[in-house]
Amino acid sequence: MYDRIGWTGDGPGPPVECVEPFDHDVHRLGSALVVTVGGEIDLLTAPAFAHCLLENMPGAPVLVADLGAVGFMGACGVEVLREVADRAVAQGVALRLVVGTAVRATLRATRMLGEFEMYPSTEDAAAGRADPRGRAIS
Repeated sequence: MYDRIGWTGDGPGPPVECVEPFDHDVHRLGSALVVTVGGEIDLLTAPAFAHCLLENMPGAPVLVADLGAVGFMGACGVEVLREVADRAVAQGVALRLVVGTAVRATLRATRMLGEFEMYPSTEDAAAGRADPRGRAIS
């Protein structure tokens, strides 16, 4: 089944493959599932980006999206993050981001910088380590 950002995770998988210049890797870190993404997130790759996050959400109490190696993210990538965050809340999954300069710039430009839990590293995100003031580091 599809919605405005792509595959919802229901029914057969999408006819979307991760296309260049988008790449990803998935691994466990403690109880967290880490999806490391690199390359570019734009109109061409946003559906694959959504699919990569959504397919790994079920059964993960914590989903870490490590976007530190993303060289470009368009506004469509922010929309994907918003939709994934909404689904994470509905499924009781903690969505945590690790971002680099490109993603941070896009989040700032779209006025979404404070809308996500962001951490300086995958280890901090997986552990939910907060800064001394008791909140996620953004």
